Amino acid sequence: MSIPSPRGEREKLITALTPQLRRHLKIRAFEHGMDIQDAAEHAIKAWYTADTVPEVDTAGARTWGTFLPVGEPDTFKNACTERGVTYVQGLAQALTLWLEAHPSPSTPLTEQPVIRVIVANQKGGVGKTFISSGVAQALAEAGHRVLIVDYDPQGHLTAELGFEDLMYEDDVETLLMHMDGTAKGDIHDLL
Repeated sequence: MSIPSPRGEREKLITALTPQLRRHLKIRAFEHGMDIQDAAEHAIKAWYTADTVPEVDTAGARTWGTFLPVGEPDTFKNACTERGVTYVQGLAQALTLWLEAHPSPSTPLTEQPVIRVIVANQKGGVGKTFISSGVAQALAEAGHRVLIVDYDPQGHLTAELGFEDLMYEDDVETLLMHMDGTAKGDIHDLL
């Protein structure tokens, strides 16, 4: 499905994307000083000429859309048809190739000073999640590497960052498991 943008210069491509791939795209696009739709546009254009493309697991993909230049959504759909892949698979392949071609330029964490900011209050509904996510985003936009730890049992910050699918899976270890000693893996795997 294609929806024209309000300015008429772009059309919206609506397909689906896994939460993990969406997360990686959002982070990597930011690291390279691009917005998500430009990164997606570059990924799709490179996918057209790629000789080999990976088969990507798209289980759990959710509706996702991006604005592309006028006519580009139809060109993408035609290319998917010619390659015999679904639109979801075609987009996943394009973004996976783009992520591989554009590695993270971040400096290793060991080269940065560690600063801890803790937002806490015993009362609910006072804005802890809102403040935490805002401060984290501001620090990330200033070029700092940021780790956010969500101790809230409701997991609102975790869900806001796109990890809601991992919150209650039985085979995923949590910070709580490491705190109560029931975890079997390394705590570094949580990062």
